[in-house]
Amino acid sequence: MRKLTFELEFITPAFIGGAEPGSAELRPASFVGLLRWWWRALKGLDKMEDLYREECEIFGGQLREGSRSGKVWFKLWGEPRKSDKPMKERYSLEWSYINRRLVGEHAGIGYLLYSVNLRTRHNLERTFLEAGSKFWLQIFGEEQYLKHVVASLWALIYLGGVGSRSRRGAGNFDCLKVEPPIDWLSFKPDQNIFLWLSNNLKKAIQLVNGGKDFCAKYSNLSLSKIMLSNEEFDSWQGALNHIGKIMMNFRRENRNRVFEMGAFGLPIRHSDGSFLKAEKHHRRASPTIIKVLRVENKYIWMVLKLSGEPLPEGEQLIFNRQKGKMDYSILEDFRLYLRKNNLAKSYLLTKPESLERITILIKENLEPQRIILMGSRARGDASINSPIDLVVEGSNGKPLNLKSVDERINLIEKITPMEENAINREGVLLYERK
Repeated sequence: MRKLTFELEFITPAFIGGAEPGSAELRPASFVGLLRWWWRALKGLDKMEDLYREECEIFGGQLREGSRSGKVWFKLWGEPRKSDKPMKERYSLEWSYINRRLVGEHAGIGYLLYSVNLRTRHNLERTFLEAGSKFWLQIFGEEQYLKHVVASLWALIYLGGVGSRSRRGAGNFDCLKVEPPIDWLSFKPDQNIFLWLSNNLKKAIQLVNGGKDFCAKYSNLSLSKIMLSNEEFDSWQGALNHIGKIMMNFRRENRNRVFEMGAFGLPIRHSDGSFLKAEKHHRRASPTIIKVLRVENKYIWMVLKLSGEPLPEGEQLIFNRQKGKMDYSILEDFRLYLRKNNLAKSYLLTKPESLERITILIKENLEPQRIILMGSRARGDASINSPIDLVVEGSNGKPLNLKSVDERINLIEKITPMEENAINREGVLLYERK
């Protein structure tokens, strides 16, 4: 049995619901639920029964043959500062609505965190735990299970957040210290933040024995992309306001792409009171996570894009009695928008082991100039049976049958102008001959 203690600190305000309406407090259940969520994201497994069984072995749960007790225990404590003022007043933020448009110096924060600045259904101001609040999480268990939870905690800290609007920058936190120290993962970001994130995420995926193949059934990290801001900021307010304004302007410029906007999360309420929603699953979280990271007392923003089918196969979106499909094309356009305007650098963060093996086979047999993943697998909105579209440029022309390796593989050696445009927008470069 081992015990690990993590000293943690919120770096953006956290809107974590308490027992009383409108109140905020630390809740162990919130953290355990999120640790389970990130464990599944790291695992990336479409066999849902196997996934749930293994999850129950670690965290506990109800199986057909009976309930299972978790192998890891948690203790959460601290005295975080609970604000007695609304967020706008506490941090002297300025924004307002003029002709249904959000304007003002801090309109970006107002845009990203709009719902937590509304009064609750009990007409109460939403309280929150202030940035700078410290707390401690202690976990106990046998090392083989503890490693799974530590991997999940790492992902929660550096890829996610807790509470309302955590996918839009609220409830982000940092790790100040781990006692006793461990060498499984690093909890101290360094200046080469992408390399640090990439290396540690690979280790986290290995700790949960994940990342074997593409995953489609739920939001996951089997193939993920990130954008990291080129600019550094002195405060969380500066970082969050910057990316908030960028996203607000991008969505405003593309507001006529009504059905595609569903990729930013459902439902979407328009200013005229109409809603964009799915036929059955009215609520759907965005696969895009906006996050603030602290690196050596400076702040940057990050945009993380997860994989996972947007809706169950066959389900459509509804808007004003019209129906349409949803994919992640507009999220790829947002990524290009950030890159072309020199706002962020874009990186492939993770890819499945199966894709790496396929890439090596093609490289060794066809000696191509480049190998590029395109289509729904590259966008991250594939269903479980979607093809794996691989563009092979400059092949030696030898025949290569990969259907025996994976029947979903579709090799493309000649591309159309439309496919070339798609590659420029969403393509993932897997190999390029030097």
